[in-house]
Amino acid sequence: MTRYLCELVEVSPSGYYRWLGAEEDRELRAAADEQDILLIKQHFDALRGKAGALVIKMRLEQISGVVMNHKKIRRLMGKAGLVAVIRQANPYRKMAKATQEHKTCPNLLERSLTKANLRKCFSLTSLICAMEADAGHTFPV
Repeated sequence: MTRYLCELVEVSPSGYYRWLGAEEDRELRAAADEQDILLIKQHFDALRGKAGALVIKMRLEQISGVVMNHKKIRRLMGKAGLVAVIRQANPYRKMAKATQEHKTCPNLLERSLTKANLRKCFSLTSLICAMEADAGHTFPV
């Protein structure tokens, strides 16, 4: 009878029995998701609905000490119907700007580093460093 029903819905019998045996795991995962939703909702409500997944991720790590993937946070927020009322800037981009992590340095040597001159400048720099190394000076390249 099971084989006939599996053929009817185009499911393999082994897949059906695997699904049937994994019911306890699905229940445990659902219970864990409910606990995580409550934790996410606490942070969401603390910011009066003005927090997206990335802000909640940072708060979970800093305040609660919980490490959770941002994709899981997005999935659980969608499941709970939590949507930020306003769009905020990416907190990681804000942090990079504040620390000037990817700042472009000024051209103090005033070299013209165009595509044509780039190889020439690199060769000249390597030659100067090699000459200074021979003279007993060590300078990083």
